Amino acid sequence: MQRVLQRSSRRRKPAKSRRKYSTYCQYEFCCIKGQKCDYTHTEEQKVFFKANGGKGRRGYKSKPCQFFHNKGDCKHGRSKAMNCAYYHSEEEARCYVCKNSDLEYIGHASHDHEDQ
Repeated sequence: MQRVLQRSSRRRKPAKSRRKYSTYCQYEFCCIKGQKCDYTHTEEQKVFFKANGGKGRRGYKSKPCQFFHNKGDCKHGRSKAMNCAYYHSEEEARCYVCKNSDLEYIGHASHDHEDQ
């Protein structure tokens, strides 16, 4: 008896595209999923994720960049450096105390509240 091997005619299912929600991600630059997030991110956030290993950074722009403030230089840029997770000037600083309270949170840092 001759045994006939049949190849299965199975085809791989096409990969499902990740569903993106139309609402913006509440975590913005701090999103740990970054490029893999199901929510929408701005182009500026996408560029930051790409420059930082595909993910966001906790506490984005809430602390001063030590390289920039101590040496006057940072590998991400000299003045405004969107790809640096730390702020180079007060106008870049972000306060997460105020953000969590639905107040204006850009232009000062969280550590500014420690003296109060």
